[in-house]
Amino acid sequence: MARKMGGYETDAGGVFEALANPAQRELLFALADANPSGDETLDPADLLASDGEVDVPERTQIGLYHVHLPKLDELGFIDWDRETGQICTGDGWNDVAPVLDVIQENEDRFPEGVL
Repeated sequence: MARKMGGYETDAGGVFEALANPAQRELLFALADANPSGDETLDPADLLASDGEVDVPERTQIGLYHVHLPKLDELGFIDWDRETGQICTGDGWNDVAPVLDVIQENEDRFPEGVL
């Protein structure tokens, strides 16, 4: 059943759809760890770089900007400024954040390679 949050209608399917894709899941976890508010924006490639110095491969960047960011923006989990490339949490963030928290808190209970 869908519920309306911050102008976006999100259901469990949208949350699990986003989490099913490894690139989208990694981006959401990185965003949760960085914890930016709606007035603080971040570069998604910087979020995905493990130490801030690792370059995200061009192929990954293409998928990021043409598939994953538009999808997460459409779901309302992020706000993505296409001109600057910057992201922050979206109006639907509160629908996915609790699921991310539960997964992170129970990470050791998942079989290796699932996350």
